[in-house]
Amino acid sequence: MREENNAIANIKQNPSYFFNYAKRFLKKCSPIGPLVTPEGEMKEDPEEICKLLAEQYQSVFSEPEETKKIIDPGTFFNSPQISEDPTTLKNIEFSEQDIIAAIEELKPNSAPGPDGIPTNVIIKCKDALARPFEDVKLLQEDLGRVYDWAKENNMTFNGDKFQLLRSGTNHEILNNTYLVTSDNQTIDTSPHAKCLGVYLSDDGTFKHHIEQTIKKARRIAG
Repeated sequence: MREENNAIANIKQNPSYFFNYAKRFLKKCSPIGPLVTPEGEMKEDPEEICKLLAEQYQSVFSEPEETKKIIDPGTFFNSPQISEDPTTLKNIEFSEQDIIAAIEELKPNSAPGPDGIPTNVIIKCKDALARPFEDVKLLQEDLGRVYDWAKENNMTFNGDKFQLLRSGTNHEILNNTYLVTSDNQTIDTSPHAKCLGVYLSDDGTFKHHIEQTIKKARRIAG
């Protein structure tokens, strides 16, 4: 009673104390049941109620087909799966507008994903987010054309001579951008890439090229 009077007396000066006190009386444990069986019989015994809840839980799952049951999970998930669907990632086409349309389908108040970014922020930044993915897609397509062209002309594609240069301010996208050849060879990332004899750095400068040029000049000059 004393604590209640104290909370009421100080509601203006310390409203949080009052509401914390009041919330303690809102938490009430309500018993489960009684429950009605499919036959219409009322059950109040806790043990019988548990059985009814377990049966209801199991009823929402369907029985898997005998030919599709996984007997050995280790072998199943570690072996290549044979699919009747010939569709691969190379057959999937999407555009910048497709990404924007997919983002617009998100509900503003839905919970964020593992990255913790609020959904309403993603929706407001949809134009800026869609462009990098489209750029990566186009770059991957160009890489695939180079690989196919080399193969058609009996040339060996050497992925070691290719480099992926990441640049920009969005480190989340930078650190998760990869290029893969048609034979699943990953193109390594590099802080500097050489093009037509000039090094370009991932920060958009020619600092590395200048440093290499100075070192070469010093070696020549002795």
